[in-house]
Formats: sequence, C-alpha cells, structure tokens
Amino acid sequence: MRPGASRFTVLALFVVCAAWLRACAPRGDADIPAVDHPLTVIVLGDSNAAAEDGWVTQAQRLEPGWLFINRSVPGNTLGFDNLDNPRLNTLRNLDEYLARPDTPAGRPVDVVLIALGTNDCKAVFKVRGDEVRENLRTMIRRIRAFDFNQDTPPRIAVFGPPPVSPDERVAEKYHGAAERVRALAADFNHIATETGCLYLDAYAPLIDDYESLTSDGVHLTPRGHQTLAGVLTSGLSPHATPAGTTDESN
Repeated sequence: MRPGASRFTVLALFVVCAAWLRACAPRGDADIPAVDHPLTVIVLGDSNAAAEDGWVTQAQRLEPGWLFINRSVPGNTLGFDNLDNPRLNTLRNLDEYLARPDTPAGRPVDVVLIALGTNDCKAVFKVRGDEVRENLRTMIRRIRAFDFNQDTPPRIAVFGPPPVSPDERVAEKYHGAAERVRALAADFNHIATETGCLYLDAYAPLIDDYESLTSDGVHLTPRGHQTLAGVLTSGLSPHATPAGTTDESN
C-alpha cells in the first residue's frame, strides 16, 4: 500500500470510530435545548408523589403555567412486584405511563421525572440493592428509546429518594431502609450523572430536620411536601421559560 493511501485509511478509520463513539455515548441533557414554553412533566412516583396535596400538587401551585401529569401510584417501585402486585412495578407498566400522557394537542412532554426508590428499600428487598440500581439504568434506557412522537425528546430527571426514619420510628417492613435510602440517594446521583440525566436531591434538603417533616418516618407532612415542591421547581426552572411567562396557545 502506498504511504499516502495508508495515511488516508488510518484517518478514515479514526473518523468512523469517533462517530461511533459519539453515537454510543449517553445522550446528555446538554444536547437538549431549553424549551421556549412552560414545562410539561410526567411524574413516575410512589405514595409521596401521589398524595392528594403532596409535592406534585404543591409544585403545580408554584408553577401554574406548567403541566404535571402525575402517574404516581402508592407502593410503586422501580422494578419489583411490591406486595406481589405487578401493578406496583413501574418497569412493567412504563410504556402505559408514557403512552397516555394526556397532554393538550401540540404540547410536548418536556421532562420525565423518576421519583422512586423508597419502596425498593423495604426489608423484603434488602439483598437486592444491585437490582435497584440496574432497574434505574434500565428505566432511563427505556424512556430514551420510547417514541414520544415529538421533535425533541424529553429530558429525564431523577428525584430523590427522600430520607426514611430509623427503625424505631417506622413499620417493620421499612426496617433498615434509613441506611439503604441514604446509600441509594448517593448512587442515584452517580447514575444520573453517568447517564446524562438531571439529578434533583430530595434527601439533603430534608435530612437535618426530617423527624419534623414526616408523619410516620416514610410519608411527608405538608411542610415536607412544600420543601420538595420548591426543590423540584427550582431545579427544573432553568430549562423552562422565565417565571411569569405563559404560553397563550395552551
């Protein structure tokens, strides 16, 4: 092979490999531009997110122009059949949650918020921590692969999980969950960063005063919900229109 042809071949291989590596890298949120309209957020959560006047409702009050589509179910996990119930396994039901977003015509989904993990830390699942972390990675991959039928894919945000009280304060089914949740919050932060997702911390803002912010060691009081609503809206605000702007078409 002539020297010039050899150099050309090496250069061509380098370009092909670089393109392949870019294609295989996780899509980061930096690749998705900030939207020019109020946010539409699908929430995948558990009982704290599903509460009648919980942090999702409080966040809607803080940002009345945003639209929160709350798919949260009390008892939901990332990927376990909690209480032997497949309806409490979010991975099993993920396509259903994403396929029926109930958004007004022409309004895209901007954020899918994963707010799970507390029930995955129950005592019955205590030796399955590695599965919990892999289930989060699987959920992120599946959301990214889902066809939302819109020009720009939604961001994925990982929220939490919030603290759990020590064993003397919680039901037996949550014994040991305080430490498991603490570790899981740190791991979820790492996974979100690793996969290019947003991470919103529901643990640190509550932990110092948590016993006054929970009714039973797991579920939040109104003040606890208000705190998380503020964390959520302030965390997502940089990716939406400035406060006070409205979308007249919706």
